[in-house]
Amino acid sequence: MAFEDDEKIIRVGDSFQDSFNRIRLLIEAGEDPQAIYQAVASSAASLPGVTSVSIFLPEEAKDDFLRTSVVAQSGKFEIPPPSSALFKNPEDTLAVNAQHPIQYFDIVNTGSPVGSLAVALEKNVSTETLSNLSILAHLCSSSFQAQRLNSTLHHYMDRLDVLNQFMQLLISHPGLHRTVKLIAREVAFRVGADSAICLLNSGDNENFEPVGIYGQKPEMLPRSFSMSHPLLGYALKTGRILSVPDISTQTHYGLSFLGDIGVVSACCARVEFRGTLLAALIVGFKQPRRLSERDSTLFDEFSRGAAIAIANAQAQERLTTYAEKLESLVQERTADLAVQMGRVEEESRAKSHFVANVSHEFRTPLTAIIGYSTVLADGVFGPVTDKQRDALLSIGRSSQHLKELIDDILNIARIESGKEDPKPARIELQKILEQSHKLMVQSAQGKGITLEPLVLDQGLSKEALWIDPRHIRQILINFLSNAIKYTPSGGIVRVEAQIMSDKIRIGVRDTGVGIPRNQVEKIFSRFERGTDSYSEKQTGTGLGLALTKRLVEINGGTIGFESEVNRGSFFWALVPRAADQEDAVNQPAVQAVVESGIQEKLAGLSILVVDDNELTCEVLKTIIHNAGGTAHTAFSVGEARRLVDDTPVDIALVDLAMPGESGLNLIDYIRTHTAPQTNTLPVIVVSACAFPTDQEKAVEHGASLFIPKPFQPHDIVTAIRDQVTSNVLTNSGKFKISL
Repeated sequence: MAFEDDEKIIRVGDSFQDSFNRIRLLIEAGEDPQAIYQAVASSAASLPGVTSVSIFLPEEAKDDFLRTSVVAQSGKFEIPPPSSALFKNPEDTLAVNAQHPIQYFDIVNTGSPVGSLAVALEKNVSTETLSNLSILAHLCSSSFQAQRLNSTLHHYMDRLDVLNQFMQLLISHPGLHRTVKLIAREVAFRVGADSAICLLNSGDNENFEPVGIYGQKPEMLPRSFSMSHPLLGYALKTGRILSVPDISTQTHYGLSFLGDIGVVSACCARVEFRGTLLAALIVGFKQPRRLSERDSTLFDEFSRGAAIAIANAQAQERLTTYAEKLESLVQERTADLAVQMGRVEEESRAKSHFVANVSHEFRTPLTAIIGYSTVLADGVFGPVTDKQRDALLSIGRSSQHLKELIDDILNIARIESGKEDPKPARIELQKILEQSHKLMVQSAQGKGITLEPLVLDQGLSKEALWIDPRHIRQILINFLSNAIKYTPSGGIVRVEAQIMSDKIRIGVRDTGVGIPRNQVEKIFSRFERGTDSYSEKQTGTGLGLALTKRLVEINGGTIGFESEVNRGSFFWALVPRAADQEDAVNQPAVQAVVESGIQEKLAGLSILVVDDNELTCEVLKTIIHNAGGTAHTAFSVGEARRLVDDTPVDIALVDLAMPGESGLNLIDYIRTHTAPQTNTLPVIVVSACAFPTDQEKAVEHGASLFIPKPFQPHDIVTAIRDQVTSNVLTNSGKFKISL
């Protein structure tokens, strides 16, 4: 703002107090400092005894040093600056002539003088005038400080804006070349340059390529710059900002190419990130110029931000390259994996088919062995001696043991293949322990072992487990059978239970041979058995504890044991405790193995037996006949259909694996039959295909019950009786039977 007439700032006739208030309001309103200084000069000149006023303040110059100049004046003549050779001591009152002595009042910034309010006075000036002049000098100090604070604030805002710009670059990921071009444009804008070049390190720290170019045509620049370049090499090696105010007078810097494109002065800065040299920035001006301190700081700040942006862009490019390579590698590996998975699935199917076949082939003859040995022992085909009966029962026990071994192998194979999913339910603790205990009493007595009566604390009587019913039964039976097996005659076996937070620990303690320390780590491994003389005499595959461990774990529990050689062992399972609100399931009683005597009767019942194995059919016919029922046999699904249509039957026993058509087709035929008495016919599947998937399919097609081969005769008789009774109660009046 140019010097203005006094009346535009300070009205004629205003008192000093009014002038002071007006100037203070101008400062508080943030008005242009030039206007404020002029108001101060006009107010000072209006004071009594003051003839002329000049205000000297520093002005930031292009060559980066401060010089004092007049920013406002008022009066009859100019006053020389305090640094004039005529006035060696600006604090003194000096006389230009006898009539007009000059006095300088300090203008202070942060405690240090930075300028002067200079006044030419008449003789004998009043003390009040001098005091008012000091006040005006203080107002100049306040205005100067506000100006500098505002300038500093704008400087920091510019720096913050630079950081924001780089933050946007980091977020947007525009790519390396675009990032470098944006850097060149932004640095020119920030320092007011006419052109800018960002030289990117080619990777060898010796050669730099002009990738980001602003304000110049790329073809006008060299294709690369070397560290041996005087300007570039100096700036990059020292890490300092190098400024060349006039290229034409400083030819040793090797910047003649900039002169060819109209650049007069230039500055260069190193761009590095964590000690790694990434690039160099060169800014050019079309006029001679040296960066001010503020612009140098901003240029340095910008270089640091540019280093982060370039490093980030390079990292993104490397990451993209790695990602592309990884994607290609993943695709290759995925294709290989698909091939391998195909082979694994094929092998798994072959294994499942093999296991199913082995299971079927083992179970089918076992059915005849167990069936015939049982009915022979019962005297169905004539009286037998005690010795013959014992031999037959031994055959039955051995066959049952073989069946259990087959079941263990199939169970552990199913669990390891991930096909065994637990179906947890609320199981009453006392009931399941009593059932398991009763089941093993006879085995313990047979070995001369005391299975102590089951005694539970009062607090446990109403407790329940949250676990798959099939699994908890097998876990308990495995614990008990192991304890009985490895406890010599005269020993003791005891069942224990204890509440432990949200779980219940159930276990079996014995006084058996114990486990040596060198076998502790392998006790739950497959096919591991004791190596002492007593253990080696016991039968088994070594799969029981391995299977038990997996069953406990898939139900969310943990398993463990304590043992001492010749003192006994304690095997336990920590299993989930059922919440109070969960409904209890109705558990079928666990029946003890009945080695002789078929107690149930099937008098008056007509039963269809469908199986392609003649021995199995004969065994079933014998069992049914001995219980008072009538059996009709069919060796194929087609033959069975004709019997269903022509012969009234009360229940059907159907095998699944038969030549030609599966037993599932027969079940479908029965369930879709037009005759009401036929489509509600109970169907029991009796099959060596004993996998859970086979059982699920049978139930889905309408089977009433699934009994795996081999079976005990009494299991067949009991199942037939229960299913027919249930069907009669459900469909009253449709059957005429005698029970």
